[in-house]
Amino acid sequence: MKIRLGFVSNSSSSSFCLVGTSKKWIIDELAAKEGLNFGKDGNDVLSYGNCSGNHVIFVGSDGPEVVGIEILKLLEDYNLKELRQIFRDLVKDKFNVDVPIKSIDLHYGEWGNG
Repeated sequence: MKIRLGFVSNSSSSSFCLVGTSKKWIIDELAAKEGLNFGKDGNDVLSYGNCSGNHVIFVGSDGPEVVGIEILKLLEDYNLKELRQIFRDLVKDKFNVDVPIKSIDLHYGEWGNG
């Protein structure tokens, strides 16, 4: 069995590892507060499956399905429980949105572009 440990430079897909939420009302509220419009008439699109706001990242295929913070650099210093609290605190501080801790989890995957 072969295991790929790096990135393929000519790949049309993008990987992500976030702590955040998939709750639609939170995604919509944070997108609005970031000044992003992903609706049918919206100009903002998910390029390679993601769109970075000023403080959070939105990922999805046709529209944002998850909003969170990238954690790869944080994994060495924090566990999942702490990362969930970091996301919750950031969203409360930057957006004045109180995200229930039980709706925050680890999200990972890959979305392609065409």
